[in-house]
Amino acid sequence: MKKVLSAVVALGCCLYLPTAVLAGGGKKVSDNDMSRELADLRAQLAKQQAEIDMLKRQDQKVDTTLSSRLEALEKKKGYVMAGNAFIDGVTLNGFIRQRYQINDYDGYSREDQNANRFRTTARLGGVWQNKAEDWIIGAGLATSTAVQNRGAEDTWGQQVPFEHNDLNLDYAYAKHTFGDYAVFLGQTPVPYTWSWVFMDNDLRPTGATAAYGKETGIFAMAGAYGAEMLNVDTGSNTPENDDTGMVYIAQAGYKDKFSEKGKFTLAVGYHMVDQAYMNEIQRDFFKNIPGLNGQLDNYSVEVGDLYGDVSFPLGPVSLKLYGQVWQNFAADTTVQGISQGSILRNNVVNSSLLNEKADDNDMGWSAGFSGNFDKVHFAYSYSYIEADSLYGGYVDSAIWCNTYTNVEGSKANIGYDITKNWAIDFTFYYFEPIVNLQNTGVIPSNVNGQPNVSEGLWQDATTYQFDVSYKF
Repeated sequence: MKKVLSAVVALGCCLYLPTAVLAGGGKKVSDNDMSRELADLRAQLAKQQAEIDMLKRQDQKVDTTLSSRLEALEKKKGYVMAGNAFIDGVTLNGFIRQRYQINDYDGYSREDQNANRFRTTARLGGVWQNKAEDWIIGAGLATSTAVQNRGAEDTWGQQVPFEHNDLNLDYAYAKHTFGDYAVFLGQTPVPYTWSWVFMDNDLRPTGATAAYGKETGIFAMAGAYGAEMLNVDTGSNTPENDDTGMVYIAQAGYKDKFSEKGKFTLAVGYHMVDQAYMNEIQRDFFKNIPGLNGQLDNYSVEVGDLYGDVSFPLGPVSLKLYGQVWQNFAADTTVQGISQGSILRNNVVNSSLLNEKADDNDMGWSAGFSGNFDKVHFAYSYSYIEADSLYGGYVDSAIWCNTYTNVEGSKANIGYDITKNWAIDFTFYYFEPIVNLQNTGVIPSNVNGQPNVSEGLWQDATTYQFDVSYKF
C-alpha cells in the first residue's frame, strides 16, 4: 500500500511539470505564475502525504490485530478448540480389539468342555486439561455389561443373533495437582504398581486417592474406595441397602535409574476389604447351608505385599523382570475344616470348600518377564495363588480353573506390531488347582442342600486368545 501511493505521487509529479510547461505553449511564464503553480503542487503533495500517513496508521492497526489473533491461534495448535476458557485442550485415546478365544477345560467327573467364541473390546476416552487451576478431568466409555467389573469384552451373538454390544461408562475422575502431590476423585483405572494377577487391570476403583512422587525417587499412594452397597438384613422381609462395603489400599516405594536405559522399582503395599463387606459376602454365600450361616463373620482380608521390577537393554532386546509376593495376615476362621477359599473365589456358581485351614493357604506369588525386539513383543509369567491369599473377586478374570484362587499356572504372550498402532497377538493361559478338588469335600450347590459333584470341577483349564488390535 505504501509503495503504491508513493509511486502514484511520483508519477503525478512527473506528469504534472511537463504538462504545465507545455501548456504555456512556449510562452514566457512569469515568476508569479510559477510561484502559484509551485504552491498548488506543494498543497497537493501535503494532502497526499497526509492521506499516506493516515493509511500507514490504519495499516499498522490491522497488522497488530492480526498478529494477536495468529499468536492466540498458535497457542491453541494441537488442541481441540472449546468455548470454555478453562479447557486448555482435550486428548483422546482408545483402542479396539477383535479376539477369537478358545477355552479348553478338563474335568474330574464330567466330560471335557470346549468353549469357542469371538469377542470385541472397544474403549474411547479423553482427558480435559485446566492448566490455570491444575485440574485434569478424565472420562471414557468401554464395551461391557453394566454389572461386569472385570473385563470389557463383549461376546458376539451371546444373547441373540447379531446383537448390539453394550457400551458403558468406563471411568470418570478429576485429578488435582499441587507440586509433587495429586488427588484423584471418582472412578479411575487401577493406579497402583502390581503384577498382572494381583488385581484385574479392568477394575475401576471408585473413591478418593492421594499420591506423591516425581519421575524418580520416593513415591506413595493411598486410597479409600466404595466397593459395593450391602443388603444388610434388618429383620424385615426386604433387606435394605444401608451400608457400603469399603476397600482400603496403600503403597509406597522407590524408583530410579541405574544407567541411561536401565531403571528399577521397589514397592511395599497393604490393602484390606472391610469386615462388613466380607460378612455380607459370606452370609450371601452360605445362606442355604444349614449350620454355617453367620459362623464365619470373623474372617477378614488384610493383604501385605512386596513388589519389584527392573528394566534394561540386553543387546537389541529391551527386557523387564518383575516379581511380587503377598500374604493375607487375616486369613483365619473359627469353623474347623472350612477354608475361606470358597468365599474369596466369588462369582463361582458351584464352589468347593478345601478340607484345610485358611491360615495354611494364605500366601501367593507371581514372577515373570516381558520385552520387545524390533516389532516383536513377548511376555511370560508363573503365578501361585493360594485359596485364602487374595479376594477372588478382584483377581484377573483370565485366571480360571473352577476358582480364581487355589490355582497355579502360566501365562505366555507373543505379538507383532504391524504398524505403530496395529498389532497381532497370541496369548496362552494354563492353570490348575493347588489343592486337588477331587479329594475334598463339596458344599451343596442347590437350594435343597444336596451336593452336586458332577458340576464345575475342572482339573485344569487352558485358554488360547488370538487378537488383532488397533490403538491410538
